[in-house]
Amino acid sequence: MNHAIANACKHHGLMHHRMISDWRDIVGSKLCKVSAPLSISFPMNKKNNGLLTIGVSNPGYIIEMQMMQKVILGKIAVYFGYPAINKIALKHCAYIK
Repeated sequence: MNHAIANACKHHGLMHHRMISDWRDIVGSKLCKVSAPLSISFPMNKKNNGLLTIGVSNPGYIIEMQMMQKVILGKIAVYFGYPAINKIALKHCAYIK
């Protein structure tokens, strides 16, 4: 692991790094093209019941992703091996690819 990634993991945690670097594997190529994870927050001293904020490039996809929230949460749980995230917030971000 290079120095920059190690520092980011130390500050934000390995889950943040894996969520960003493996986003395509988690949600699939279609959603990956129009979205990106922005932040993850957890209740104090917990590693579950997290809130994932996702940036979406086109407001039209926000509606699609709202309808797919349970599917996305299921994919995240399968990927990490436990239901770490239980809420998703969607935010329009024009700078997402």
